Amino acid sequence: MKGNNWLSKIGYRPVHSLKRINRKNYFLGLVFFIGAIIFPGILMGVIGEPDSPTTLKGILYFTCGAITIAALFVSIFSVIRLHIRRFHDLGRNGWTTLFLFLPYINLLFYAWLLLAKGEEGGNKYGEPVAKDAKFFDVIFSRNIPTNM
Repeated sequence: MKGNNWLSKIGYRPVHSLKRINRKNYFLGLVFFIGAIIFPGILMGVIGEPDSPTTLKGILYFTCGAITIAALFVSIFSVIRLHIRRFHDLGRNGWTTLFLFLPYINLLFYAWLLLAKGEEGGNKYGEPVAKDAKFFDVIFSRNIPTNM
């Protein structure tokens, strides 16, 4: 994919260009994206079910529902990318992510992703993320400093 098309201008990177992510940023990324799904749902519970969709309460309720659905779709894509990047840090292919869809086996793989230390130094997926890298830069694959 060329660097001057519209996808690269909005920040999209193909899966094969994904780099590595360390344990800390992987965990924080999971918390961030799960929170992005749960928070609007909590607001819906606080607001309560409206009597009519035309009241302010109804508008807020259905807006939170729409935000929850949008966050769900964005988070699914983003969390899969996080898994791939974490497997890259462990020196494994991104296709290993498919094991996370197998019941019970996925628990072992999640434990491995959260607890295993990434490979020291560079591997075929790139250099490790620098210790002082900013969280959102790492999560959203923007200008990630590496330990070079």
